[in-house]
Amino acid sequence: MKRTEISRGLYPRAPELRRGTNLTPAEEFWVVKRGIKLTGMPAWGVTHDDGLLWDVVAFLQKLPELTADQYQALVKSAPKTHEQMMQEMEMGTGHDQGDQPRLDSEDR
Repeated sequence: MKRTEISRGLYPRAPELRRGTNLTPAEEFWVVKRGIKLTGMPAWGVTHDDGLLWDVVAFLQKLPELTADQYQALVKSAPKTHEQMMQEMEMGTGHDQGDQPRLDSEDR
């Protein structure tokens, strides 16, 4: 995605978590949950539960390794809206809730 006028003007710049970082999964969770002041990095913990945030962290851990085709397949299978995702969670067909990351055993 190209950087927009707004993103080019952010100072300090928001972290580029998609490229992989030197952060531990717990540190990435903290960043995703609480955001980073003055960078445009939102605090997703206000609107998303910890289980979903750990899913985001697991995704970020795998993202640098994904091919474009793998990424597109994941995008196509993802819920289209936050409301749809919440309904899937309530029906038990979506993400599990919990405080622990759901990473493959080799990633723990």
